[in-house]
Formats: sequence, C-alpha cells, structure tokens
Amino acid sequence: KVLVSTWEHTQRLIACRLQADILNSQLVLVARTDAEAATMIDSNIDPVDHPHIKGATVPGVEPLFEAIRKGTDKDWEQRAGCMTYP
Repeated sequence: KVLVSTWEHTQRLIACRLQADILNSQLVLVARTDAEAATMIDSNIDPVDHPHIKGATVPGVEPLFEAIRKGTDKDWEQRAGCMTYP
C-alpha cells in the first residue's frame, strides 16, 4: 500500500468540492484510510509530511520492504538508525 502526500490528498478533496459546485449538488464525502498498513510513500517533497516520514541513516542497511519480505523487520529501525526529518 502506498500513501500519497498531504498536498495530493488536498488536491483530491478540492477536485471533489469543484465537482459538487459544478453540478450544483450537495456533497457528502466519506473517506477511510489504511495508513497504518502502508509501507511506501509516493513522495517526500511536502514539508507537512516530514515529521511522519521515517528513513534509514545507516548506509548499507537493506530497505524496509526487503526486511519485511525476509522477516527481519522487527529490529530494522534500530539497525537502520531510523529517524524522521530534522
């Protein structure tokens, strides 16, 4: 599962609102998230997302998706020196 940036999500909400305005229609927006199960993010460009993005700081450590596939992800954060953006 892939997370989209806050900017992209906001743009989708704006597009929904625009469609309701164009159609002169009432809008009820129902959404759900499965963000806890997501393992990838499509972009790290949005500064609003930075406090929520973790990454490895130790060179040579396998990417998280590989550790998950091999079943060695339990201590990955410690081995990778996992940090968020400063």
